Amino acid sequence: KFFESAIEFKSKVFSSKGPVNPKDLEQGNAFIDQKAVFEFFTEACSGVILLFAATESLVNKLIENAPEYNYSKNIKVNIFSVGKYVIGRKKNQVLSLEQLLFLNIEEKLKNVLPCLYGFESPASKTFWQDFKTLKLLRDGFIHCTRNHAYGANRGVNSLYSQLFDVDYEKLINNIGNLLTYLNKEIQRDIEKE
Repeated sequence: KFFESAIEFKSKVFSSKGPVNPKDLEQGNAFIDQKAVFEFFTEACSGVILLFAATESLVNKLIENAPEYNYSKNIKVNIFSVGKYVIGRKKNQVLSLEQLLFLNIEEKLKNVLPCLYGFESPASKTFWQDFKTLKLLRDGFIHCTRNHAYGANRGVNSLYSQLFDVDYEKLINNIGNLLTYLNKEIQRDIEKE
């Protein structure tokens, strides 16, 4: 629903483009319908955040329901410390459920779930780039800075202008493909047992 509304408001925003100053056309064009612009950003941001939350929720549920927790990772272990000096080593350790849940979502998708359930990482699939786009947008909204939001002095498009470049139908379909892939692979693993 959010993305359907975002698509509708996006077309309203683009159709409201007009001169900044009708008396001086050299000043360029802008979006005139401020309400449509605001509603577009509201719907698009809400859709991105909720779609990401649904994805992360499923990933965490799948980790919690895994038959065993056998994902290991090199963890730095401190052996001795004096003031700010620390002597430590890396140790390969099987992570607990709590440690698994605190890993970032990319690591959970690329490494943890494939290890726990024995399937190919979704990072090699065609839908992975849309997941990365979703994560980038979501992280931008959640951890927003003024420079990132408005693209100030960075030579990059602002977070808000990036929303106009998103193909929302493709994004929804590919995230749906990611979730379907996870469910299928995990179901296949459960049926093996």
